[in-house]
Amino acid sequence: MSQTAGEVSGLPSSLTSKDQAALWAAFSSSQTLEGRLSNWLRVLASRIRSAQAAAVYRRALEAADGVALMATWGDIQNSAEMQQSAIQGLDRGLILIRSIGRTFHLIVRPDHYPDWIVVFEVAPVQHGELQAGLHELRWGAGWLVASVENANSGESRDRLARLEVVVDVVERAGRERDLVSAATAVGKAIGAAFPRCLVSVGVFRHEVLSLAARVGEDPEASEDRDLRRETLVRTAMTQGGTVLSSALPEAGLQAVPSVLPEVGPRVVAISLAGANSVAGVLLCERLDDAAFSPEEIETLEHAARVAAPIIEGKPVSRSRPVTREKRALVGLFGPVRYKWKLGLIVLMAGVLVLLGATGDYRAQVSITIDGAPPRKVTAPFEGKLMDVRLRVGDAVRRGQILARYDDTDLQLERVKLAAEKERLTVSAKEARDSQDTAAMDSLMARRKEIEARLALIDDRLAHLQVASPIDGVVQSSVAAIGGRATVQPDDALFTIAQLDGYRLALDASTADQSLLREGQTGIARFGDGAAVPFVITKIAGGPEQGGGAVRAEAQAQRLGPDMAPGIEGVGDVDVGTQKLVWIWWRRLQTDDRRGG
Repeated sequence: MSQTAGEVSGLPSSLTSKDQAALWAAFSSSQTLEGRLSNWLRVLASRIRSAQAAAVYRRALEAADGVALMATWGDIQNSAEMQQSAIQGLDRGLILIRSIGRTFHLIVRPDHYPDWIVVFEVAPVQHGELQAGLHELRWGAGWLVASVENANSGESRDRLARLEVVVDVVERAGRERDLVSAATAVGKAIGAAFPRCLVSVGVFRHEVLSLAARVGEDPEASEDRDLRRETLVRTAMTQGGTVLSSALPEAGLQAVPSVLPEVGPRVVAISLAGANSVAGVLLCERLDDAAFSPEEIETLEHAARVAAPIIEGKPVSRSRPVTREKRALVGLFGPVRYKWKLGLIVLMAGVLVLLGATGDYRAQVSITIDGAPPRKVTAPFEGKLMDVRLRVGDAVRRGQILARYDDTDLQLERVKLAAEKERLTVSAKEARDSQDTAAMDSLMARRKEIEARLALIDDRLAHLQVASPIDGVVQSSVAAIGGRATVQPDDALFTIAQLDGYRLALDASTADQSLLREGQTGIARFGDGAAVPFVITKIAGGPEQGGGAVRAEAQAQRLGPDMAPGIEGVGDVDVGTQKLVWIWWRRLQTDDRRGG
């Protein structure tokens, strides 16, 4: 009985959908070409009956046999036979080869990739099964094309990442002005691209090799490790190019040991080849167990090539000569009389802080309660009052009707104007019919004038009643005139005093009067000590209003029942933020005036 794919490789002869999904995920998620090809062979082997082993080859002229093995699957019993079948498939286009004594080889070349070939070794089967296996192999070859394309796109991404690192190195190092700063910038750029690395940049200047920069922390830092690094750096300078090592070599060795295959290169030393000589060495060490990939090594080599001429062209920073100004600064801030200088610095800092500090300033004011001024009610237009309902001493409420105009004359005039408007409308129509343009224009102008007068009369008819604007007591009334009084616009009809209206008269010092503004808030205190909030509502006098003393009026938010006009108190007004030095000086002036 022949072996099946499951018996040879561990794959079941019939895979579940979950197993198939796992195989496809492994195939599609592989990041390298070899990984993709190996997973692709596993996927295809699960579909070809009696598959025992498989291999993918690529034509390679540099190889001894003309082909290179790219990936394998299963246990290949005779690799020479498998390779020979691949060569025959590439040269002669064979699709089926019978190996003497044992197996069959199914061969296929993917479309558009004539230099690639796939060889499957199957157990002896029937003709129909061989045909089915060839069909599956031709179907799967398309996925090989996808694998190669993805690998090529991965190489493009590697080149792009490499270019980004090189650009970062040039930008950082090019901005620096001296040798050490430029070497430090190169180390930081490499360290940003390889975060799990210890990056050292050595420079060779005036026949002296020195460490210019180190980025990263060595968890096993010691003098012995520094000597081993120096051995590797000097080897790279002597040999030139790139030196790879699985670990730091022993100190004093003349040659660096070869890279161990099972470990891979974990330390890379690249000489910085300047225009005239070696400018230094770039040393990168892995801090974890991972090895540098070929792509990463190529990225480091590119970075070293562009960093070398930049480092070579930077000057060595030198100490500046001691000048007279520097000696003066040392004498002022040096250790001589240290306590005295420290106290002076603290005092100066305190003065600077005080000069810049700010606080809220509240102006002191004297306050007197005054009664609110009475409100005058004036005539809105000329006419006769026919119904004056209130007399002096009567109490009124806001909105109450105080008087009413006689509308007899207004109604008569409105009837006349309406009749005149109708007559003008008829005349204008006749003039239009007779095409008398001049007469029609004159009639229309007179009609517009009549309409304006009608609008004025209608407005007056809508405002025949005079109402009280506030609650209060009538102090004077037009009723004293007697009869149907005729009034003109803005004539005083009534004077109404507020029942409980009070205002606060504020008196500030001459220095603080210019700080008062309408809308400022404050606190008033009277004999009982209760705090009464207020808002300044009016500022009169001063230079902006014709000169004279500033008179401020405020509206109190609440006053007790025992408050009455004439009661005096004190308070303060919040005038805003000022410098603390200014506030202290103003208070000192106020205290001096009070003392005098």
